[in-house]
Amino acid sequence: MSVESLNGIFKKFKASVELESGCKVKCLRIDNGGEFNSDEFEAFLSIVGIKHQFTVPYSLQQNGVCERKNRTILNMARRLLFEKSMPKEFWAKAANTVVYLQNILPTKALEKLTPYEAWYNVKPTVNHLKVFGCICYVHVPKAKRTKLKPKAELRVFLGYSLQSKGYKVFNLSSKKDSGTCPRVPREGNGACPLQNPRIGVQRA
Repeated sequence: MSVESLNGIFKKFKASVELESGCKVKCLRIDNGGEFNSDEFEAFLSIVGIKHQFTVPYSLQQNGVCERKNRTILNMARRLLFEKSMPKEFWAKAANTVVYLQNILPTKALEKLTPYEAWYNVKPTVNHLKVFGCICYVHVPKAKRTKLKPKAELRVFLGYSLQSKGYKVFNLSSKKDSGTCPRVPREGNGACPLQNPRIGVQRA
């Protein structure tokens, strides 16, 4: 990750967390990755009054909560891909889906509350959940099809959108992410077609 990307991501995270919680970020403990050691990032933390702590090299236990969570996310993401025999190019989509699901699942750390409920004081809904990597059929708006074209197109479900009330799907025809669709009306139980080696993956 570049220094510019890190700065932008952390600034957005800080602004979002502080706005929603009413609390200030006071300390940031991270490893000795080069992107975290930049003068630009250090200067930003100093200006906003955030204490910057580094863990000792090869001492993962000093940031144990974060390291365990990362390991859990990676293991679950690997399982999602394995379950549908999906290629590793989709590991980031799988990891994002794992984080989304963990935020709406009860946890012992919060006395059986979900992180979502602890943060927003509202119980999360689960009736919109779908099977990662499943075949799905997305409705094609009337304005975008001719009379003889099908009313739905085949896609692969890749997760949940945080920017809109929609689902992330993969277009098998264009071999690109299709962005988001408002609903996935039907899930198929067949094998994920992305396991077919003849189907390549292109970046949108």
